Amino acid sequence: MCTDKMYRIIYLLSLCGFTQRTFASTESSGIEARSRFIAEFSDRQLIRPPIVCFMSLQSKKMLSFHKGLSGHNFVSLRAGSRTGQLVEEDRILYVADLKENHTIDLLLHSQNLLLNPSIWMLFYTSETSLIQHNDDHNDKSHLEKILEPVHIPVNSEVYVVIQNNELFKIFLVYRLKQAFPLIWERYGYWHPSTGFDRAAPNQVLAMRRLNLQKLPVVVASAMLDDRTWEDHKDYHYQHRSVDPHTVLIYYLVQHLFEMLNATGIVNRTKTFGYLLPDGTFDGILKEIAEGRSEISGTVLMLTHKRMSVVQYIAAPGPVMVAFIFKKPNLAAVSNIYILPFSFGVWISLLVLIFVCIFVAYAASFWETKLTDTNDISTIDRITQNFIDMLSLVFQQGTFVDPISVTSRHILLLAVLAFMFLYEAYSANVVALLQSTTNNIDSVDALVKSPLAIGAEDYVYSRNIFPADTRPAHKALWLKKGLPQGENFFVSLEEGVRKIREGLYALHMEKTAGFELMQRTFLPHENCNLGMVTYIPKIKPHFAIAKRSFIAEQVR
Repeated sequence: MCTDKMYRIIYLLSLCGFTQRTFASTESSGIEARSRFIAEFSDRQLIRPPIVCFMSLQSKKMLSFHKGLSGHNFVSLRAGSRTGQLVEEDRILYVADLKENHTIDLLLHSQNLLLNPSIWMLFYTSETSLIQHNDDHNDKSHLEKILEPVHIPVNSEVYVVIQNNELFKIFLVYRLKQAFPLIWERYGYWHPSTGFDRAAPNQVLAMRRLNLQKLPVVVASAMLDDRTWEDHKDYHYQHRSVDPHTVLIYYLVQHLFEMLNATGIVNRTKTFGYLLPDGTFDGILKEIAEGRSEISGTVLMLTHKRMSVVQYIAAPGPVMVAFIFKKPNLAAVSNIYILPFSFGVWISLLVLIFVCIFVAYAASFWETKLTDTNDISTIDRITQNFIDMLSLVFQQGTFVDPISVTSRHILLLAVLAFMFLYEAYSANVVALLQSTTNNIDSVDALVKSPLAIGAEDYVYSRNIFPADTRPAHKALWLKKGLPQGENFFVSLEEGVRKIREGLYALHMEKTAGFELMQRTFLPHENCNLGMVTYIPKIKPHFAIAKRSFIAEQVR
């Protein structure tokens, strides 16, 4: 009896030992299969990423894991939730096991590391013994409960790998918002004997996640005029001259929402977003920095300080601002009495006068012989001929009529020459009296001109004029802008009215200004406009939050 009991105990102990050895062998082969799978997955990437493993492995399992990853960039094996000094911008493959208790804490404390370009691979050992490809409903339900506290945003690359013996089912998972259900994208299957059952996706990850399922996306727009808000609610813009920086990008944002299948919600602000003395921003930048808005519904100028809050995506088109003015009459800015002839013609005219004086002086000796008047001195002869030539220039005739044929020929030619010159000069003066100037073509010329100046009352106008340090630009502000005080900044309608009255230049956005001028100016007035560029052509950009979850889709 004792002998039978002893045999039974020995049999049970041997059976337990066999089972333990079998389980250990199976578990060891599972770890090796995981490492082989990670190695093949790494090879499918364009660039092999460094691998950081957070799975808790014993020494023998660790050796098997290293063996499977031989030839790959294996960074470290870290047990527990210690992330270490990892660089967020590096494309690193993080590996963890969801069956281990520390994994969820690790994910909760590494939200920034969940974002692209980091890759996360979360293993889960299936609790079912079936190995059918479509048998994963129970596993997904369990995984959704495990991952419920973790926010996996759209701009993340997180793979959930359901391991069933040696079969690996790979899914990409993400959420549209915190507390939203997980969205599962099947990546494929892997088996040690066959590898992956399909090729890697051709499209990049962002292009496969364009459907936001009507998710609300808040847009911060600078609307300084109430008419822009009314036009926006009607989904059209009748007043194109109002808030051009918002109008410029309106339809682009609408098409963006259509592409993403999202719902746009407008968050109205009164300014673009400038740095305040306390180090924070106002306007659009404040709404984005504090998380109340996702993208900018108004194009923004590129500045280094703003890059700490937003990232610039694209420039929808150039915004051209300049001083626009009605060209003043030439007589108001120049001496029109010296403009009819060029410098060369004036020199030629003087040479002609002196030649005529010399020839008339030579011919005067024949006159004295015919009249027997030899008592005229040389000085008197020269003076008399000089006065006669000036009289001919001004169409007044001569003091003494010539007697000799030679003198008469000289007088006739001089009269004809000076008559044509006088007619040409008079005609040019008349034409110049009706002409406008084209000489106001630079900031320096604008400073010296009699034009008064002003600027459209826009937020950026109050910043660029006082801050400009270029000599001519600074002189313009100090001489013509600063003395006016607040009167320097006017509405677009008032500025255009002053332009039409004349001798006034308004700094404004050209598209908005010309659209208003087209409605209020007469046709001939539109042809008489001048322009001076104060700042170079600028390309404001469409901006989005620095860590926006739709940044890659929008690029």
